[in-house]
Amino acid sequence: LLVGDNTDVGGCEAAIDAVAGAELAAAESPPFAPFDVAVLGAGGAAAAAVVALSSRPLVRQRIWSRTAARAD
Repeated sequence: LLVGDNTDVGGCEAAIDAVAGAELAAAESPPFAPFDVAVLGAGGAAAAAVVALSSRPLVRQRIWSRTAARAD
């Protein structure tokens, strides 16, 4: 039996909490404006960052990739 685990999303969530957790928690209710976040790249780690950010209220994501097809 082979069992695997992916820790990318959890790692991104921990990094978000460490860097901006207090600001995001304080901004969960109006009148605060959304946070604009740039995700650089469209590979596996970027996908994990997008998933981690998607669970945060008031976060607007922009994905920047060298190739348009990977950013979709």
